[in-house]
Amino acid sequence: MTENTPNKIDKKNKENESRNFYLSTSFYGALFFSLALWFYTIMNEEYQTIVQIPLTVQLPENKALERKLPSNLNVVAKGNGWNLLNLLYFNNSKNCNINLQNKELNSDIYEVTRQEILKSIEYFQNIETRDILPDNFKIDYGTLFSKKVKVIPDISIKTIENFVFTDSIRLIPDEIEIKGNKEIVDKIDFIKTKHLDLNDINESINSLVEIDDSLSSVLTFSETAIKLNVKVQYKSHIILDNIDIDDYINLKNMMPIPQNLRIIISGGVDDLKKIKLENFYNNLKIKKVNKTDNIYEFENTLPEIYKVEYYPKYFKLVEI
Repeated sequence: MTENTPNKIDKKNKENESRNFYLSTSFYGALFFSLALWFYTIMNEEYQTIVQIPLTVQLPENKALERKLPSNLNVVAKGNGWNLLNLLYFNNSKNCNINLQNKELNSDIYEVTRQEILKSIEYFQNIETRDILPDNFKIDYGTLFSKKVKVIPDISIKTIENFVFTDSIRLIPDEIEIKGNKEIVDKIDFIKTKHLDLNDINESINSLVEIDDSLSSVLTFSETAIKLNVKVQYKSHIILDNIDIDDYINLKNMMPIPQNLRIIISGGVDDLKKIKLENFYNNLKIKKVNKTDNIYEFENTLPEIYKVEYYPKYFKLVEI
């Protein structure tokens, strides 16, 4: 028992020394150097991969695209790891730019060949282009034409409780100029904004909204973003009681049932201040609901920003 004790101590000391080595700075330094050397070695080897690049086409000033082209091309690229890493993740300038501005275009179709595509690839430093997909395509074009069209808001507005969206959405400008192939432009009567959801709104909005660019490959727009004005107010109402319906009936020997009317006008608090009640009373009119009986109702003469409710909604005229 006593003879084995020194051996056990020595073994334990060796285990501690081994553990301390792995925990030492030297071990981590050696590990980092090994990993760096391994990474440097594999990054200097050659690889082949597929890279997606944007496609742009430049036509003469009097020409415009007639058919949408692919927005990207797939390039089979070969190079060492460093150059491919830069191309894939850091090179934002890479593209394929088909420049036809100085070409004589006599027909309505121009066919781009594989060789022309490869020559048009830009910013591929130290990279070998092995293949391109698609390796050819046709450009349909026509005469450039321009016109002004209305901009329609594609905007959903929801206010919080006790607030109200009181007016139509204002866009400034409310029309823009579009340019493109005449056959395409002739078919377009308006352009929408990008869809926008405005939720839990409790104040007026003055900001920018972008134009829908789904047709940007075949059209150009004079504006890409326009001003958006949305008027939001605190909600309130005006109550008008005991209005004598008989004052608005121009029929002799007829009596309304019921005889009195209650009107509630709801809207934004600032808009309600603009209502001149004398004018409102003077402009009240009645109309017949249908031709077969004597049921009538009042017509709303206020703008749509106001909600007008009549109690009762209908009344009857009886002979007296």
